[in-house]
Amino acid sequence: MAQKLAPYDRYKETIEPFCKQGIILVSGTQGNPMTIGWGSIGVYWGKPVFTVVVRPSRYSYELLIELPEFSVNVMGDDYKKQVAYCGSCSGRDENKAQVCGFELASCDDIKVPYIRQALFHYECRILNHADFMEEAMNKEIATRFYPQKDYHRAFYGEILGLYEAREKHD
Repeated sequence: MAQKLAPYDRYKETIEPFCKQGIILVSGTQGNPMTIGWGSIGVYWGKPVFTVVVRPSRYSYELLIELPEFSVNVMGDDYKKQVAYCGSCSGRDENKAQVCGFELASCDDIKVPYIRQALFHYECRILNHADFMEEAMNKEIATRFYPQKDYHRAFYGEILGLYEAREKHD
């Protein structure tokens, strides 16, 4: 059985991969993995919250609207190719978890699965969302990251559980 940790116990180990390879957001009951490189962990409404941002054009966005839950999976360095792949293809077109050889498993706190090969994962239920708006955004950021004006939506997910890997993997 996996060890359940306090919501902030792996903060540093979670934030560092955002700057390197990214981490994997899983959405939908079938488990669609998508690489994310932006996000934060903090406190909103007196609750531990993992905030992820997803563009409306992404398949993951649709899945988050249908089922407002997600898992966030931090992978080891030996999964860099798979993490990169999950950021370059759409789950509309193929089963990315299967292509990457990820074994999906049931979460304890939500209906969305997690990736068994992850070093650890968060289980989150969406409390709120907010759309990024051009008129409120720094012009340099808007020009650099949104030339197509395809602004992200931030999803604020209450961290219901943070779990260490259930098994050690090679």
